[in-house]
Amino acid sequence: MCEEDVDKVLEKFKRMSAEREKGTEKYPKLVFGPYHIGGESKGFTIFETDNIDQLTNTTVHYMPEMKWKFMPIHESSEVAELYLKSKK
Repeated sequence: MCEEDVDKVLEKFKRMSAEREKGTEKYPKLVFGPYHIGGESKGFTIFETDNIDQLTNTTVHYMPEMKWKFMPIHESSEVAELYLKSKK
């Protein structure tokens, strides 16, 4: 995000947090973060979801001030199991 958008992003974060407290399932479950990477206008958050729409809702909620990049995280044991199955 750009420095001039910090106030807007903080307001949007407050609104999303309030919706989560009310029990909405519009956004993914927050597992870890959000965290800011020092000295940069970047950060990261770990979400848990099986619903791609929740990630899309997060992106749309913070538009146009923030850009998101989602990267799946898998347990290594599950990846190893799938890899071994694919070799049969």
